[in-house]
Amino acid sequence: MKRLALFILLFLILLSMIDDMRTKTPEQINHGKNTQIIALQAYTINSGDTVLSVLETLNNGQLPSDNIQKMLKDFSYYNSGTNPYELKQGVQYLFPVYKMELHSMKVVFPPWNVI
Repeated sequence: MKRLALFILLFLILLSMIDDMRTKTPEQINHGKNTQIIALQAYTINSGDTVLSVLETLNNGQLPSDNIQKMLKDFSYYNSGTNPYELKQGVQYLFPVYKMELHSMKVVFPPWNVI
């Protein structure tokens, strides 16, 4: 009976470890899946500005790093097909402002810390 209990305990610990390895860390959470455009903001390009630097400024420094192509396509769409790599200084463009949704994250503690 003790062997069975020990086997079940080890099996549960192993399952918990596998689940820990599959649980994403905060850096791995895909923020890009839940970004929505909530507004368009006009911005006049200054020397050294890029689409991504302006987007980062307008979005309070929070950009989903996995969705850069989508952001570039959004910029091009709202600016009549303007190439996002060929911005002209002194010209005003429309930039999307994104809503970043918070994700719930599963926090799993190792079994030896469980009370």
